[in-house]
Amino acid sequence: MIKNFIAKAGWARIIIGLFLLSLFIAAPFVGVRVDTSLSNTLVRFGMNGVMVLAMIPMVACRWELLRDFWARHYRLNSTTRFSR
Repeated sequence: MIKNFIAKAGWARIIIGLFLLSLFIAAPFVGVRVDTSLSNTLVRFGMNGVMVLAMIPMVACRWELLRDFWARHYRLNSTTRFSR
């Protein structure tokens, strides 16, 4: 069961999750409010998610522009790799 969880989640996510959990456990001992930290974590996660979703059309559009540029200006030739 543990091996299956490690295989699905991956070591990187497990290590990051344990580190985050240890930060939340150590927070009260250094004077940081845990409720505020959890709230800020959720808000930042949501804001970053919205930013990523907003960038998807830009990346897709850029790919279309590059593909059209290469298709218009460069044709594959039998003697040279690229020719105008």
